[in-house]
Amino acid sequence: YDSKQFLPMKKLLLLTSSTLAISAFTVSANAAGVSDLFFKPVTGQIVSTTTYDLNTYTETDSVETDGTTTTETIDYGLSDKNTLSLTVSYGDTDNNTSSTNNNNQNGFYNPEIALSRRIATGDVIVDLNASIAPDLIDTDDSDYATDATEYSFGLAVSGTRGIAKYTLSADMKQIASGSDGSGAYSAAVFTIDNQFVITDQIRLDPSISYTDADGTDTNYVTYGATLSYDVSDSLAIYAGVRNINYDTLNKETTTTTLSLKTLF
Repeated sequence: YDSKQFLPMKKLLLLTSSTLAISAFTVSANAAGVSDLFFKPVTGQIVSTTTYDLNTYTETDSVETDGTTTTETIDYGLSDKNTLSLTVSYGDTDNNTSSTNNNNQNGFYNPEIALSRRIATGDVIVDLNASIAPDLIDTDDSDYATDATEYSFGLAVSGTRGIAKYTLSADMKQIASGSDGSGAYSAAVFTIDNQFVITDQIRLDPSISYTDADGTDTNYVTYGATLSYDVSDSLAIYAGVRNINYDTLNKETTTTTLSLKTLF
């Protein structure tokens, strides 16, 4: 596997997807399926989303390190308005002794528990979101776990404008003081998600977000696009590319993503 040959291909796919996003598509009215941007499980429904990410970390001196992240998210409809979610992720980064930021790392991330409540529907949809990622994974067993609990509170506003569906969201994160002596800090995440319905089964979802971490040097912009295909109303397959550009750190991350979303 030659990551230097594969990286231009991923960036070309990212550019192509972003270009398609601003092209004129005809949106089907109220397209159904789990891939719909406004989809939310109702009472008793369970949704499983399994995601596999292939990551390439590139540093200033062109040092590249490859890694993978596997994520499983379970969403459960407590009611038609409330959704409880659990997310578990495992990361594995290949050994690269020339890397200053990424080397041979592996292990689970701290799991995240989230609650989402839909407080408005109609032409404008409003969701309130809250989550906690408790310090449960021992850092001696994982290179990705942290010694601090992370809290998040957010607001998302969705609707349809022109040929696209959209979601505007703002999340405030608070990372508590770590047991390893690390100090507490906060972060703000602002995201714009769009969805263009190409056919009854195919959708294009471009996205861009900015993360501002107060008191740290990890501010970054994330952008990319995902193409989804509805096998049925309860099963969707996703493929996409995203890129992370850091403001002050001399590195970027390019990720190719494959996902499977199933409604039970």
